[in-house]
Amino acid sequence: MIYWRLEESIFKKLERAAQFGAINEKQVRQRYRKVAQIFVRKAKGMVKPYKRNIVVRPSKDALLVYRGQLRDSMGTWSPDNKFPTVLAGPRANHPMKRKVPAYADGWFAHIVEEGDFPDEFGGKSSSHPNYKVIRRAMQATEAQMRAKLQQELRQEFEKYMR
Repeated sequence: MIYWRLEESIFKKLERAAQFGAINEKQVRQRYRKVAQIFVRKAKGMVKPYKRNIVVRPSKDALLVYRGQLRDSMGTWSPDNKFPTVLAGPRANHPMKRKVPAYADGWFAHIVEEGDFPDEFGGKSSSHPNYKVIRRAMQATEAQMRAKLQQELRQEFEKYMR
């Protein structure tokens, strides 16, 4: 009889553990966001603002890249509410409509990261200080983020194994 009760409680715990991501989606997403902030803080610290604003399209409806705009665009967001997923990096309004203000829109981050001249056309401009800044920030924080994520998920998972 005692053996049967013990077995029942183990099965209940296993069933609950199997539903770990679905039951506490909000808490898991908050923990992912906390871990992603490690990368965001590092990337913001590594990005150097340009000395002046840049006019991309000189006309009456000029498109400006403001000084420090790439740093301001760094953040976290959840692309889909169906899964507890958090993305980090430069946010842009297009194509996903993330409600980012114009002064903090990182639409140009791929140019900064890869240079303004693709490999297909002869090579990149790698002389600016922000060249591959996102990749360098990710490499610098990868081990720390992995350890923090394991710690955070272990703390959250322990609640479900009691």
